[in-house]
Amino acid sequence: MAQILIFRGTGGRFTPLRNSLQDYHKLYFVHDITDAMKVLHEKEIDLIICNVYDDTTDAFAVLKTVKQDLLSSGIPVLFFSKERTLAASWLDATIEHSALLCGADKYLTMDSFCGASGEIDACKTCPYFGERCNYNDLRLAIADMLGPKSLAHTAMKNQ
Repeated sequence: MAQILIFRGTGGRFTPLRNSLQDYHKLYFVHDITDAMKVLHEKEIDLIICNVYDDTTDAFAVLKTVKQDLLSSGIPVLFFSKERTLAASWLDATIEHSALLCGADKYLTMDSFCGASGEIDACKTCPYFGERCNYNDLRLAIADMLGPKSLAHTAMKNQ
């Protein structure tokens, strides 16, 4: 079971993400850079996940801090967009390009991992909206990033 640090400010709800990943990985949710660095220095973290559209947190500041720290610089960082809005559809390509240039290992848009892709209002009509979201494609992307560290990697691929 891989250990994943999920960086979220105080603005976002992460119940769907937690529900989608908790059976496969040990999750640590942190709210600020100080807490993130404490966990990174105390635990053997395999992956860091940052939501780029969190109103209270700068994911790029997190990325910079992590990559400049000798103990955490080798940990892969996944940036993801947990938004399906018009602004996100316009900004995702630019944010992805910037994130990868700054050291993020992967960027996922909502459309790349949510089954209700293609429509900005899809979340409102999706049967899995809210607490019932099931981000199977996000789990698969995480398993690919973790490689052999993900014990559930093969099982998820076969589902």
